[in-house]
Amino acid sequence: VDRAKSYGIHENKSKWFYFAIGIVSIPSALLAGKIGDMVKHRVRLTIICLFLHGINTLLSYLYKTYITMFIYSIFSEMFAGTYNAVLCVAISDSVGAENIAQAFGFLIAFQGSFLSLGPPIAGWLRDTTGTFKLPLIVAGCFEILGALVSIPSATVQKREQDLGDNCENKSTAVIGDVEI
Repeated sequence: VDRAKSYGIHENKSKWFYFAIGIVSIPSALLAGKIGDMVKHRVRLTIICLFLHGINTLLSYLYKTYITMFIYSIFSEMFAGTYNAVLCVAISDSVGAENIAQAFGFLIAFQGSFLSLGPPIAGWLRDTTGTFKLPLIVAGCFEILGALVSIPSATVQKREQDLGDNCENKSTAVIGDVEI
């Protein structure tokens, strides 16, 4: 709302951005569940959503009109909603159901520590530069970096799943000394 006001968009009109986020969150969560059921490697889906949300945030300083900020709000929630909806299942795929509580706890601890640092740094950058441009660029870059750092773990998980699938799909029978 503050950013919209800085571009001359009235506060009452900018409240519709929150409405767009709320409305989009419902179908994006439902669609994420459906896509998550169809996709074999859900960790990749979370990485893609985080990356696209980072790109959207990185470029959001360019959005200065009511329409472009409204569209930004829609896409932002679409990517963030999909990420959040699929995250628990992706963690379960990565570490197994028996370890999900511990893995999710570590994830929340790390995310929480970084998320608690973000707003003060963004506020300081906003106060220092007098514009929202640099805080948005930095936030988008950190999201993109978070997605890129996650790629190796997703690759390892995919290989392990593929190896597991190959072993599970092979039926062997032993007759004498010959494996069939």
